[in-house]
Amino acid sequence: IITTGLNDGSITGIDMRSNCPIYRRMIHKGSVNDIKLMDGKNYFATCSADGSIKILNLPDFDTVLDIKTGEMVFSLESSEDVVLAGS
Repeated sequence: IITTGLNDGSITGIDMRSNCPIYRRMIHKGSVNDIKLMDGKNYFATCSADGSIKILNLPDFDTVLDIKTGEMVFSLESSEDVVLAGS
């Protein structure tokens, strides 16, 4: 599965074998700038032009944590249970 973040604030999962979308979820109010898997691949982090960082669980995509930074967030890095964000 390839997961992409889009300008409309959604993330989309595409099956690499069939090249067909298998899910699409609205996550942010602004474009999704980065996505990182974390914590043994049970969670992933996203950041957005809307100034938020979200931690979501897999496979349900429920928001576990929503941080409002007040500024656009362009990039993420994760290592075990730590997420670094840059604006």
